Amino acid sequence: PVSSREIFNAKVTGSVLISIVISLISFIAFAITASVGNFVLWTPFFFTPKWLILILGIMPALSVFCVILVAAKLSKIHSTKESLKIMGYFILGITLFYLLQLAGVYIITAQLLLGVGLLLFGADIVLFNFSWRDFTPENLLGKQIERQN
Repeated sequence: PVSSREIFNAKVTGSVLISIVISLISFIAFAITASVGNFVLWTPFFFTPKWLILILGIMPALSVFCVILVAAKLSKIHSTKESLKIMGYFILGITLFYLLQLAGVYIITAQLLLGVGLLLFGADIVLFNFSWRDFTPENLLGKQIERQN
């Protein structure tokens, strides 16, 4: 027998690993492109502390946060439209973070990114501990059976 928490852990771990691998492949492709650009244009703009914090801190923390949020809300979402609306609210927050910087409200520094990364890791822990309690695999199975009929 497998507990609900073990199923939730497996679901979150598998989804996070896929997300991180895809993000790292994208980052490697970008790094190659940026390195060629650095060589051709002689403009070093890559591999700063901000990039390391983004790749090693914020990207994994954001991946975990999104996966847990989707896993926690999946049993309560009844349509694709509803799931897109929820993710739209999440994307709005990220967009506002960068728009406020463009408006001059603050400057994104390595310290700010580190703080955001730590805040996301803390939110991941809290969200994970609350989400697995509400997770019931039977609800997911019931939805799949309903969709097939």
